[in-house]
Amino acid sequence: MTKEEFKVIFTNELVGAFPAIEVDKSTAKVYWNHFSEVSADKFVEATHLAVSEHGYFPPIGIINKHLEVISGILSFDEVYLKIEEILDKSYSGSWKSSDYPEIVVSTIKKIGGVSNIRQMAAESKHILIKKTYKEIAQDLRRGNNGTKRLR
Repeated sequence: MTKEEFKVIFTNELVGAFPAIEVDKSTAKVYWNHFSEVSADKFVEATHLAVSEHGYFPPIGIINKHLEVISGILSFDEVYLKIEEILDKSYSGSWKSSDYPEIVVSTIKKIGGVSNIRQMAAESKHILIKKTYKEIAQDLRRGNNGTKRLR
C-alpha cells in the first residue's frame, strides 16, 4: 500500500475509532514500518475486524492475527502439528501433498523435504520450521501476486 493509503486507513479505521486516545507520529511510523508491504484492502479489513472485536486501540500483534485469518494462514502451531503428522506418516508409507494445506507443503519443500527435517535435532527442527513459516506467512500477508491462499 502507499503511504497515503496507509495514512487514510490508519486515521479513519484506527485513530478515528478511539478519539480519546492520542496517537503520536512515532506510533504511526512503527505501524507504517510494520504494515507498509501489506495490501491496502487486507489492511482495511484487518483493522476493521480488530476495532470491532476489541475495545481498545489494537496493537500490531492483534492486527497481524486478523491479517493471517484474512489471508487464510494457519497458525504456526497448526503447521507444526501437521508437519509432525506427515513425519509420522512417512515412516509407515507415503503422504500426499494434496491432503495438506499448501502452507504446510511449502514449508516442507522450502526446508528441503521430509527426510531433511527428520534428520534434524528437535530444537533445530523447531527453529527452522518457525523461521520458514514466518517467511511464507509474511509473503501471504503482503498479498504477493500469484501466491495461493494457503489454508
